Amino acid sequence: MRKLLLIATATFLSSCGVIDTSQYLNVDMYGVYVAPVTQEVTETDVVATPYALNVTLVGVSGVRTDGSALQWEIDDVSDLTIVDRAQRIFQLDLADLEDETFSQLVVTFESDYTLSLKGEDTDLAGTFTTSAITYDTAFQVETGKDLDFSLKVSWQDIIVNSQIVTEPALAISKD
Repeated sequence: MRKLLLIATATFLSSCGVIDTSQYLNVDMYGVYVAPVTQEVTETDVVATPYALNVTLVGVSGVRTDGSALQWEIDDVSDLTIVDRAQRIFQLDLADLEDETFSQLVVTFESDYTLSLKGEDTDLAGTFTTSAITYDTAFQVETGKDLDFSLKVSWQDIIVNSQIVTEPALAISKD
């Protein structure tokens, strides 16, 4: 009787979504404004503050501990507009990768980007020096545990008329 009650309770809880054994790899991205340390500005300079980064995600891959790489398919390769609120840019169901250990996660963008500027009608184009950002700490896929990563992009003021741009800095962390 006790066993039957336990099975019935587990079945009920799993059907209600209380017991969830799924696991996902989630990559969220957000932007932050960083005040420039020093910036020489003349009277004729037009200074603008970015409020969004426009990029295209082209790849997400994991490197197993044995060195073999796994390139994951991106369902909807499209332009992303990254603002100061986190947004999901990639999600992968990890059901087939349970108990796998990875030494790296690599997120790759097209090298060309644009910055949308407050008070300006046109975006400012730029090129990343490095368009791939790597998380270099080993992680393992576990049953029922999501792997959440946050990709932060930092931008600074721009002198628009002379096209002086500090490249946005990318950093990734595991939540």
